[in-house]
Amino acid sequence: MLVGFVGHAGAGKTFSADVMVRRYHELNGKVPQPGFCVVKSFSEPIKQITLMLHPGWDERHTRGELKEVVDEKYNISPRKVQQIIGFELRQIRPSIWPDVLFESLLFAYRLENNFVAIDDVRTKSDFDAIKSRGGIIIGLKAGNNSRAIGDEDAEHPVESEIDELIRHSDVSLTNDYGGRHALACEELTDRLHKNGGL
Repeated sequence: MLVGFVGHAGAGKTFSADVMVRRYHELNGKVPQPGFCVVKSFSEPIKQITLMLHPGWDERHTRGELKEVVDEKYNISPRKVQQIIGFELRQIRPSIWPDVLFESLLFAYRLENNFVAIDDVRTKSDFDAIKSRGGIIIGLKAGNNSRAIGDEDAEHPVESEIDELIRHSDVSLTNDYGGRHALACEELTDRLHKNGGL
């Protein structure tokens, strides 16, 4: 089973994917096994390229507390670097990041026998890549307590596409940043597990 999450920065895409993957493990009565249930990101190679191009940066810069901080040495934030790399390389081929991810997934596991959650659907190419493989898209909207998208993010071409993708998602959830959202994710996982889809 293949599930993709679309939403603005801070909407809870990775949190939601983690909740659903954990619940899917519970429903199958299995201890998490590598390759059985995973959360993947189209941006994984972007993070790797970012680190290669910026000696001294590490996971704190691509995933952690330094992601939004402008680095004095390079005069740019890691988040901005990742946006530029992701956007510019899409000019070569719009589906470049889904192509890279799904090529690696083919070697690792068969989608029909596993639960794969992709936590960063950002473009129509990402959206279409999941739908063309029989996946579903979950649109996430941030509740009132959400981190506001910064002006820099809101103006980025990829961010402007996200609202339209949320409108066309198979399921829409609002993240209240509390127990209700986690419960909604678990209930949706139960339904997907029971029915083999929506």
